[in-house]
Amino acid sequence: IYRDLAFGDLAKLFVLDTRQYRTDQERGDALVPVCEGFPTEGGDMLGPAQESWLLNGIGASSSVWNVLAQQVVFSPTPIGPLRNFDQWDGYPLARQRIVDFLRAREPRNTVILTGDIHAAGVGWVPGLTPGNPNTFSDPVASEFVATGISSDGVDEATANLITTLFQSYPHVQYFEAVTRGY
Repeated sequence: IYRDLAFGDLAKLFVLDTRQYRTDQERGDALVPVCEGFPTEGGDMLGPAQESWLLNGIGASSSVWNVLAQQVVFSPTPIGPLRNFDQWDGYPLARQRIVDFLRAREPRNTVILTGDIHAAGVGWVPGLTPGNPNTFSDPVASEFVATGISSDGVDEATANLITTLFQSYPHVQYFEAVTRGY
């Protein structure tokens, strides 16, 4: 169900499927610590065919903006020692391949649209250093996290704690989980 849509030469929208083609999460879909041996080479978010289609499509695009619409947070968002293995944090090698591709490409004109965390956020995707997922430098794309409008979210104390943590990251410019951006 992945596809692309062109809006003249202004934008090429790549609609991704991060649910059907990925491998199972190595630690389930809860917030848990990273374990020894993570990540394994087999973890894949998009699957080989979709990833190849995406990179070839971006590489051939002459649009002003390349927009990736997808389901889960792309930028690294560790919560202390915990990772959300249901997001790209659970597939760091797959994310690294895309980051490396975007880093090497000029112009850097990629925008990533994300959802699924019941919060609102804006930031940039760091050009991650292989082997060091906490290196926040060299922006390769922008990321907008669309707010959840019908979810209950989390309690206010937890939302405030997560907001404070996420706002401490240099690549997060805005994050709000109490009212989810409203």
